[in-house]
Amino acid sequence: MKIKEIIVEKLFDTFDHTISLNTNERITLMLGENGFGKTVILEMINALFKKDFYHFQA
Repeated sequence: MKIKEIIVEKLFDTFDHTISLNTNERITLMLGENGFGKTVILEMINALFKKDFYHFQA
């Protein structure tokens, strides 16, 4: 099983992000200006794989 896409809605109550993962070359770049949530999305992915579901509580 492979993850093909990551969707984050209402990040900071403002941003909706859809990240299509490049499964062929296994490298995906996330580009964006400061404050758009790149680091937060990476922290969310890390928490998901560590099964740290408390990270997602509001």
